[in-house]
Amino acid sequence: MKNFSDLCREEIPQYKAYNKGFSSLTNVELVSLVINRGSGTRQSIEQARQILNVMDGSLRNVSKSRIEQLQVVQGIGDCKAIALQAAIELGRRFAEESTEQVRLDSAEAIYRHIRPRMMSLDHEEAYVLLMSNNFGLIKTVRISSGGITGTAVDIRQVVKEAFALYLDKPWFAGIFGFSAVLGIISTFVNAGNKTNK
Repeated sequence: MKNFSDLCREEIPQYKAYNKGFSSLTNVELVSLVINRGSGTRQSIEQARQILNVMDGSLRNVSKSRIEQLQVVQGIGDCKAIALQAAIELGRRFAEESTEQVRLDSAEAIYRHIRPRMMSLDHEEAYVLLMSNNFGLIKTVRISSGGITGTAVDIRQVVKEAFALYLDKPWFAGIFGFSAVLGIISTFVNAGNKTNK
């Protein structure tokens, strides 16, 4: 017997995604696909709607939420909450990956690169961007994580990351030059001595 409370075919998220593309789906429909393993049902759509309502309609709030905060919605257990957080993390990594081949030769370029990592944080973090002479990104390293108002940066950790890359990548020596590494260390040491006086 036909259940007239079922979704019409045009309302089914996976049908819409297949025929019109994922960009045609609402946030509620996308979340419903994630939490129900690619199959949007009336129940998963209602759960997705409740999740977004609890998070004030903000995907950023979802990304900052803890798993137990998502579980206030009935029917959302560990698996569904973790799947949603994993999907958001994939989106963040995609956004970050899209800037890896860009020259970081301006404050704006650096901002675009680091923003996906920091936009949903509720605390301060410090990063070191290791680059070649032509401002090509080699590696992004988080060196500290602090509280709401600040985080401490140990210069020794910065130098350690630079040396680790220098020693691990022989080609890096040709680009960067050992004398440049020594120059950086000398600068840090001199700055530290002046601070201590």
